[in-house]
Amino acid sequence: MDPAPPAGVEVIETTADVGLELRGGTLADVFLLALAGFSYLTIGEVVTSAETWRDVELDSDTIPELLVAWLQWALVQFDADGWIPARAELELRGRTLRARVGGTQFSALNNSVWYYLKGVSYHRLDVCENSDGTCVARVLFDV
Repeated sequence: MDPAPPAGVEVIETTADVGLELRGGTLADVFLLALAGFSYLTIGEVVTSAETWRDVELDSDTIPELLVAWLQWALVQFDADGWIPARAELELRGRTLRARVGGTQFSALNNSVWYYLKGVSYHRLDVCENSDGTCVARVLFDV
């Protein structure tokens, strides 16, 4: 894989899936890392330029399900519009996420799709908030 994933993101490859292990200082950091990891898996790099902004609000029954919803939202933006998220200003309250997400059109990136992600999986999904406030998450994608 080239270039290396962003700090705090490890790529997990299995026979039929690809995934991310995310390590952040807070739960919000893990959600931001998930967005960077999504871009990395999709096009092989982390996008930093935000030409347009989109607002999103998501609710879920659990934090792991909220992470899946967040990544599914990103996947829909890419599949429907060719839009790659670059960065976000987000707020997590309980099991609700509100974010303003900046991104760019895929056609402007001079790159090809790295992994064709079909969906976000609940298989081996885990989000763990540690007693020191740090957070670790694992999420897989169907390819």
